[in-house]
Amino acid sequence: MTASDGAGSRLSRFIEYASGRRIVADAALSVFGLGWLVLTGLGLLTVIVRFPGLGGTAANCVVLVVSLAACGFACSRALAPLYRGFGIEPRRKEVRLGPFSWSQTAHGPDAAPARSALAGPALWLLVMAVVVRLFMWTTHRGHHGALDAFMAELRTRGVPASLADFAEDPPDARYGESAFASALANLDPKRTFNSKKHPGEELKAWTPQTAEAEAPFVREFEPVVVKEFLPLAGRYSHYKKVDFRAASRNPLAMPIPKLAELIKLGSVFKLCAESHAFRKDYAKAWPYVKAELDVADMVASERSLISKMVTLALRRQAVSGVVVMLLGDPGLTIPKDLAKRLEALLGQYLARDGLRCELAFQLDFRDWIEGVSRPAQSVTGLDERFEYVLERLASAMGVVDLNVLEGARIATGGATAASWAQAREDSGAAEKLVALPAWPFFSLTLAVPRYSELHRKDWDFKTWLKLALAGSALAEYRKAHGRYPAELSVLSPAYAARGLLMDDFSDRPFAYSPRAGGLGFKLCSAGAKGDGLDAHGDTMCVAPGR
Repeated sequence: MTASDGAGSRLSRFIEYASGRRIVADAALSVFGLGWLVLTGLGLLTVIVRFPGLGGTAANCVVLVVSLAACGFACSRALAPLYRGFGIEPRRKEVRLGPFSWSQTAHGPDAAPARSALAGPALWLLVMAVVVRLFMWTTHRGHHGALDAFMAELRTRGVPASLADFAEDPPDARYGESAFASALANLDPKRTFNSKKHPGEELKAWTPQTAEAEAPFVREFEPVVVKEFLPLAGRYSHYKKVDFRAASRNPLAMPIPKLAELIKLGSVFKLCAESHAFRKDYAKAWPYVKAELDVADMVASERSLISKMVTLALRRQAVSGVVVMLLGDPGLTIPKDLAKRLEALLGQYLARDGLRCELAFQLDFRDWIEGVSRPAQSVTGLDERFEYVLERLASAMGVVDLNVLEGARIATGGATAASWAQAREDSGAAEKLVALPAWPFFSLTLAVPRYSELHRKDWDFKTWLKLALAGSALAEYRKAHGRYPAELSVLSPAYAARGLLMDDFSDRPFAYSPRAGGLGFKLCSAGAKGDGLDAHGDTMCVAPGR
């Protein structure tokens, strides 16, 4: 008989089978088997959700693999009747394995008479359970070992690999949260700052119209600032006390200080300073700039990424106030002590330091998910139990380690950058995550981090700071020589270090041009994108005397 004859015979038998009554009974058996498959899976989840501490991960994995094997066995039994539609009758076949022998269902013309049908499925379940468990164990240990090796490498490079590495214990008297919270209760800038940008917050010289518009605000809030906040400035080295050892065991419980009100307070400092500078009363203007820097230094001691970003916001407000003062008075120079303090800020990398804390948080979160620091008895509620089960299963398969490892590698680029070029290159690697497959990188592909944007805010601030210091140096040069220099390089080294005249975004000196008649100058940065703008859309130029 040829192959075509066999195909035709099978087709005719299938037509005969489909038109007969047996197809209805076989379909019912298939539906029953598939139902068994679904119920087995739901039963597995129910058992683990109801008893998440049932012997820990090992017992849960045993339940998992046995249930998966049972599901597969049920599926094969459910679909077996459909073979009859193609004229293939199920038969019993004897199988031998050394001293063991058993009989199982086979589909085909050659099959031996059946013996006991119990040994075969039992051994099949055992083999499947062992194979699945071995696969889960090897993948988990492989990714787990790679992540542990990566953490050891981080520590050799001086990068913290756990929140516990940030542990410190200064005296309680060094924390200013309670004092500032009490003082902020007497200052309510919400009604003034909750709608639109103030004229005085713009990066341009004040006009009489600006001063008139801001005068009611300054009269209302300056007495409170002088009484409540200026005495607090510089008194505290830290803001909120955090137990980092406890946070390493449960990262989600790490307290995050409420810092939004401090940014509003910084806006009040800035407007008060600019108001006095407009009246040429610099003896009262400069203390507000110093006070805002004091508050920023206090927040900078906090470790979280949020705290570092708030610090950048406060420092940018302070430097923006200085720039506005320089724009309003071409002959103004920054006091020597303040200029030295500002220049020291150029050596700090707030975005990088905040990302180090974020990296340590991710690594501790891995341990928390795996139950190393979270006992099963602490999981309450059906939703928490279900989430706990999914986390443990993902951990057992190594998926958690794989996601954390890839995320940590990306974050490390941002946590070690020491220049804008390096930050842009290393942090830009985060965009590569979009090319990763959804499985198993599901947690990373849900929210792709963009660390380069955080670094841009850091370098935006440093660029504004350099522009302010260089503008002050130009004013000093004019006082000494009666005119602005023809070239910016003339300022170094007598009036400004060469590094203060360099634009980090272009890796070249700032664009500089004196105005005709020596009445002013224009000093500009290229900006992070080469368009001369910062992240807020402000033109990065200092151009007094216009």
